[in-house]
Amino acid sequence: MERDGGVTGTGAVRPPSNPAGGRSAGGLSDAPAGGIATVTAAAEKPVRSLIGCGANLGCPREQLNQAIDMLRFMPGVALLEVSQFMETRPVGGPPGQPAYLNAACLIETSFEPEELLAMLAAIENTLDRRREQRWGPRSIDLDLLLHGDRIIENE
Repeated sequence: MERDGGVTGTGAVRPPSNPAGGRSAGGLSDAPAGGIATVTAAAEKPVRSLIGCGANLGCPREQLNQAIDMLRFMPGVALLEVSQFMETRPVGGPPGQPAYLNAACLIETSFEPEELLAMLAAIENTLDRRREQRWGPRSIDLDLLLHGDRIIENE
């Protein structure tokens, strides 16, 4: 995850001091450009993850609904709850951006954080996310906020 809310980038992922399980045997196939990665296998023990969703370009409500539907039908992911949509002011970035429409999705998955991030990036790409300006407006933004009790550190 990038600090501006993107789902790509490099980061160190380390298990908690007393991990409950081992490394996932799961993986993703190579996804076609703009396509959704397919699941080849998953880890044994599912964890709950929280996904932050936001958009402030185009039709944000439609974009959020499409992203949530893609999460709902993604193999290896169970969508448990979706928050109400909330409108918020942009923080940082260029002046004059439109307000964001945001939601949060609680899911259960057996995927490792890196695998889940790749799946979220594939959804963003499918919904035509452009990464042209850091902290800039976007058609869709999916962030992995929590993943079980894992600690994810990014620069």
